[in-house]
Amino acid sequence: MSVVSATTVLFVLSGRSTIAVRREAWLKPFMYFLAVGAISIAFSPYIAESAQKGLIQITGMFAACVFAFAVTSAIYDQPSFLLTIVRTVVLTYALLALVGLAQFLDNNVFGGSGLFDFSYMNTFAGGDVWNYPGEIGGLTRVNSISTEPAHFTRFLGVACGFALVRLGIAGAQFRSAAARFVPLWCATAIVLGYLISLSILGYVHLVAVGLACIYLPLTKRKKVHFIAGTVIALTIGLGALNIAKHFSDSEFLSKVATIESILDPFSTGDNVFLTEQVSALAVRINVEVTKTNLADRPLIGVGLGAHAQSYQAKAPELLFSVLDGLNADDAASLLLRLLSETGIAGTLAFLIGAIGLLTRARTSILLTLSTPMSDSQSRSINVWTSISIAVTASWAGMLLISLIRTGFYYDAGFWLLVGLTAAVPKIQSLAAEHHGVKITQKA
Repeated sequence: MSVVSATTVLFVLSGRSTIAVRREAWLKPFMYFLAVGAISIAFSPYIAESAQKGLIQITGMFAACVFAFAVTSAIYDQPSFLLTIVRTVVLTYALLALVGLAQFLDNNVFGGSGLFDFSYMNTFAGGDVWNYPGEIGGLTRVNSISTEPAHFTRFLGVACGFALVRLGIAGAQFRSAAARFVPLWCATAIVLGYLISLSILGYVHLVAVGLACIYLPLTKRKKVHFIAGTVIALTIGLGALNIAKHFSDSEFLSKVATIESILDPFSTGDNVFLTEQVSALAVRINVEVTKTNLADRPLIGVGLGAHAQSYQAKAPELLFSVLDGLNADDAASLLLRLLSETGIAGTLAFLIGAIGLLTRARTSILLTLSTPMSDSQSRSINVWTSISIAVTASWAGMLLISLIRTGFYYDAGFWLLVGLTAAVPKIQSLAAEHHGVKITQKA
């Protein structure tokens, strides 16, 4: 799916001989992160084993930053390319979702013909790139052509914001504006993809993007109401879930209950671990390794690419003997991997860059919405503002889910959203300028 995301942008950039080089403030924290990463490799206690992998990580991250910069630069040069990117992204992931929907119907309604079993891809790839998605409550889960359901929903996350804006989550005016670049069937297919995945992470991802879509265009007064309402709703929801899991035999709720094992990985009392516990245990064991690495080397970590080596040396003996190497390569979480491999310095640099992107984007959206303009100007500019909201919400969701449970440094979909989000201020500025609107300086 990274190839799909990269191909999307290469399609848009095809035929362009140059991309203007500009100084981009949003890139600086990520460059600082790479510098910390290089230093962490040089002083890694595992340098003999991890130098090659660490350099690959540095090269991959640098290429990802260049990829994001290329996206931003192309949009700066010709804003209409943005619509092409968006339409292509939405169509691509809607088709992925339709494959998932067909897989769900085939397995759960028509008895399972095997038509949507993509295990043959493992032969071509020489590894496990597709696994049987498993079952919950008698229903076969959905992973489409991806490895597992959580990966399927993560891929859909690139287009999730566009789907939700089109369905009206951000407001009626943006729903109408989004109709220009997001067909209703695409939006519906993408959201259905999340629902049929039967993935806890997928549901968290969908809710996070939805909340971001609602939050981004809110004024200060409405923001307070939103935060209060969200806290109340989450409290009630988590309370109801906690009660339900103790009084229900639902396999889905049983899986939710295994999240508690993150706090106590040995709650079974022996060496027997249930299948549904594995995901939570993967996080817990990597939390332990990360805590040890931070205690030993708090500033710069054990070295970019070295978490796997530290896992081999520091994983608790019981769990290591039962679940050898569980998510050792990616630490089960981007946040854990950042802390483990680059310490406090690298993690802060990365998070400052990521959060800075969100802040810049939201500020530009609010500046546009707070500027007086005619109804006709507002309708025209709302097309671009709806894209900005969708892009920023997708990036917020992707960032959150990556920090929680996906330890990839340079996934193409992730960095595509970085490039698009970085372009939001310019998108808003150019849209206003094109329609004769002068943006005010206070939101």
